[in-house]
Amino acid sequence: MLVCMRTTIVVRDVLLRAAKKRAAELDLPLSGFIERALRSELERATTSKRPFRLVVNKKAKLKRGLSWDSLASQLDDGPNGLP
Repeated sequence: MLVCMRTTIVVRDVLLRAAKKRAAELDLPLSGFIERALRSELERATTSKRPFRLVVNKKAKLKRGLSWDSLASQLDDGPNGLP
């Protein structure tokens, strides 16, 4: 069983005109285009991950022969030089 809801949203005129134009180009009704755009954004939001950021105290002492730059490049490359 397909369940649909009607709702009212406020959209700026320029955005609505652009959406109507793009929907026509895709041969979709405006509601279908909006649903597709919402679905796409929601899928993208759930699959994208925030980038990991390592915070390092650069005042810490390193063993002789090591530098923060060399450690950072090793971390960027991943284990065994693999991304």
